[in-house]
Amino acid sequence: MLSSRPLFVPEPKPDSGFEVVATGSAEPVRLWLDSEVPTLLYPQFVELTPAQIPLLTSDQIASIPTTIAFDAWSAEQRAALTSAQVPFLNIKWITPKLLLPAQREWLTSSQVQSMISYDDYQYLPASKTPFLTTAQISQVPNTFAFIKWAEASRYALTAQQVPALRADTISIGQISSSQRLWLTASQIGVLPSSEWKYLVASQAPLIPTSKIASITSDFVFSDAAGVSSAFRGALTHPQIQSLPVSFDGKVRINWLTDSQVDWLTPQQIAQVVVNDIPVLHDLQIPLVTPEQFSAMTSLFIIGQFSETVRANLSRAQLMALSFDLLSDYMLILPTQRPPENYVPVINRSTQIVDPPFPGSMPHFAYLITPLADATHVAIADGDWSDPSIWSTNTVPGVGAKVYIEEGRSVRFDAQMTSAIFWLRIDGLFAFATDLNTELQADTIVVGRTGQLHIGTELEPVADNVTARIFFPDGGPIDTVWDPGVVSRGLVSRGETRIFGRTVTPYAALSVDPLAGQSTLQLEQVPTGWRVGDELVVAGTNAISEDFDSEHVLISAISGTTVTLSQPLAHSHDAPDGLGLKVHVANLTRNVELVSEETTQIQQRAHVAFAENPNVKVEYARFEGLGRTDKSQNVTDPQVVDGVLVSGGENARARYAFHFHHTGVNPAIAPAEVRGNVVIGSPGWGYVIHSSNAVMEENVALDVVGAAFVGEDGNEIGAMRRNLVLNSLGGGFDGPLTRTPIHDFGHNGHGFWMQGPGIAIEDNIVSGSRSSAYAYFTASSKNMFDAVNLDDPSIAEGRDVVPVQTVPLRSFSGNLAYGVDQGMELWFHQMHFAGGETYIDDFTVWNSRHGIRMFYSDHVTIRNSTLMGRPEWLSDLALASLNGFAANSNVQNITFDNVTIEAYQQGVIAPVRQVTKIIGGRFRNIRNVVIAKGHDTLRTVSVEQPIEFVPLTPAEINGREAYDFSALHKLDFEDNFKRTLESLFSADTIQVALADGSIVRLFYADQAAAATPFPT
Repeated sequence: MLSSRPLFVPEPKPDSGFEVVATGSAEPVRLWLDSEVPTLLYPQFVELTPAQIPLLTSDQIASIPTTIAFDAWSAEQRAALTSAQVPFLNIKWITPKLLLPAQREWLTSSQVQSMISYDDYQYLPASKTPFLTTAQISQVPNTFAFIKWAEASRYALTAQQVPALRADTISIGQISSSQRLWLTASQIGVLPSSEWKYLVASQAPLIPTSKIASITSDFVFSDAAGVSSAFRGALTHPQIQSLPVSFDGKVRINWLTDSQVDWLTPQQIAQVVVNDIPVLHDLQIPLVTPEQFSAMTSLFIIGQFSETVRANLSRAQLMALSFDLLSDYMLILPTQRPPENYVPVINRSTQIVDPPFPGSMPHFAYLITPLADATHVAIADGDWSDPSIWSTNTVPGVGAKVYIEEGRSVRFDAQMTSAIFWLRIDGLFAFATDLNTELQADTIVVGRTGQLHIGTELEPVADNVTARIFFPDGGPIDTVWDPGVVSRGLVSRGETRIFGRTVTPYAALSVDPLAGQSTLQLEQVPTGWRVGDELVVAGTNAISEDFDSEHVLISAISGTTVTLSQPLAHSHDAPDGLGLKVHVANLTRNVELVSEETTQIQQRAHVAFAENPNVKVEYARFEGLGRTDKSQNVTDPQVVDGVLVSGGENARARYAFHFHHTGVNPAIAPAEVRGNVVIGSPGWGYVIHSSNAVMEENVALDVVGAAFVGEDGNEIGAMRRNLVLNSLGGGFDGPLTRTPIHDFGHNGHGFWMQGPGIAIEDNIVSGSRSSAYAYFTASSKNMFDAVNLDDPSIAEGRDVVPVQTVPLRSFSGNLAYGVDQGMELWFHQMHFAGGETYIDDFTVWNSRHGIRMFYSDHVTIRNSTLMGRPEWLSDLALASLNGFAANSNVQNITFDNVTIEAYQQGVIAPVRQVTKIIGGRFRNIRNVVIAKGHDTLRTVSVEQPIEFVPLTPAEINGREAYDFSALHKLDFEDNFKRTLESLFSADTIQVALADGSIVRLFYADQAAAATPFPT
């Protein structure tokens, strides 16, 4: 074997085959003769000149073992390889990188298929790429390796080769769009989600659901990611149901087609991000969770729902909204949004502790009656009139400041003719029950441990004696001494018992009394009525100054016949044929609390039972009390460092008979109030304020604002069988005018309820300048406690709910006559399915209006009678107006067996959602008035035939009378968010007739010849 010779110019020999070229020549040195080339072994190939390379045989070329050996050649040598030689290179072990591009074109398919290094595939020309086997293609590990290929080479892959690519690690973006069509399902199945953008719509269904389920962002389906809408639309039912929809918005549904949205599972819907909820279809919205609703920060989302969807939102969904949003949705005034700092009753202590909370009414009451200022302190138990029990050894006299400490017991046995200044009771202060007594005092304060007894259940004040508390006129209240303006009256934080002689508080008359008569016929024999008792015969005239009520005295009584001291000036007659009665009240009681000053309103006394519900008051008279003036805006005293800086001129909460924050814990017995009389309050009469009380068979007379009140919305208890006479009204500015200062019940009401939790049953109102019964169930002061709900599920797990979400506890058996309107209802369950509110067995007669509603929903009026004044029906000026009317945001009202008579219009059907009329008896100028609906859900359905009773021609008096009057008003005025679609949607008006048939009514404008917008 010849050894390799060094690459230098040797000494020439005569017999050698060398050709010598001078040093420095541009031509290479030839070491071998051309004839010797075929005999050389591969190590000597490097010694050849480029011109000699073509002389190498195919076997010699094939003998080059490796890239290392071939790389030893010069570039010129390698470039000299011919098309006949290149096919014999051992490409398996020699990289084609060392060949010129033109030389690579000479590679054979066998050579290509012998290649074992995927890294060498990049050097193949596009024409040779198809020669690679699928096994070779599958060796390409990743995009980094594949991207080294020339684009033309990648694009030269065939339909047989492309399926061999490792799609899990090689980006299919490196092949052409036509090549991507050759991808197999398996390849598509392993594609990273970032590669889906390279697929066409027909390939989308091949993506495994497991892959879709694993995405962390829907960016992979976005336009920005390069995915077409066609591709997204091609995703299948199972694929869509595998989407990991996320509440954090990383995987949304706003890119799905309508069909795809339909495929979403309940679990997916429950994870939809808030902003995508409008993408859901109507039938899917019920599956949206309360948690999703709780994430809403505005009503924009709900505003995009259809009216049908909004009408069917669940209680749980709506209750999950923030209470501010819920209030906005329910159209509550901004000034009446629920408070943020309301403490649920279940989280409050039931203990009454000293000292009282700073700034509270008891705090100021304690402040002005300290022991240190007392002039007389009880040092022993005994009678008031006994000097020995007093620290001064004298009976308290004019201007005395009297303190009865805890543990002391004083029996009051005096008839005072002059007043002490104040009396503080921390022990027991009990009136003698067998003596005539009169206590005169500017201010009485009962502390937490105190007991004020004016008779007890077991020992009431005897029938033949009287007990009296007299609050003298002390001039203007000294606000330097009393910055909280709580003095002048009784403020009790302790136990209170007041029991007078039992008296039937009022009676129904069996015969309507007429003007000139001097006897009354009662339905039943009364208890405790005596000659000399003061009576008031209820008025029946809604438009007279005092409603034609009359004050009379009993001059004689025998059984059910009462003889009066003077003839009646007015007739007090009820409409015939319906069993309606007029009433008479007895105002006389043998226990009285009286304010001397009545004309200077801010100098009157008031009575408040604060923080302690341990109160029972029966058969007492409260006269001239209360100084909160409902003819003026109320004020809230602002005290800074013991100084009244503002708000003392008409202080709120200084009422005639007031339960003040005694608590609404249902586990604690309510206060009890029975058989009493309140006469002449400029503001309110009986007030339950954040308290629980039962008020039964009481009488209120000549109260300006409202006679019976639930003040702030969370109150519970009951008001039953009470009688209100002459609610005079403090103005005609309407209930909304003072909402910014939470000042309500000022227009002259029998009952004003700020909340739903007090049962209102079997009460009577005669004479009210505004509505006899008013509910304004929205409050910025209180929430309603879930423990006090009749149906706790309304709260959906919350401890408290907004007042407006709660149906009325009970409104049943109530009566009103001689009133402007029988009932008004404001801001009650609008758009909220809290539960049905029932107005049961309600009767109103001689009224200007029957029932009016505003922003209210889900109310049924049943077994009720609404009646105007029949004798005025023919009078065009005086005729009563409407039996039922509502503003345009009232809906879902049912009339079940309701009699409506003697109005110009019987029922003006609400213009939204559903109005049902189930039977009943109507006798009015226009019985049922139907204006075009303000939403697309408007339905008026007479489900059982109405008895329409005809009027006489004299009653009609030239007016057009209709059983049904349909007005298709196409207007945009006063629309209260009327939807444009409602102008053109079809109202459904169907009427059940007596023959069993059901007919549908249409507006005249629906006729083919009608012109909807006449010029």
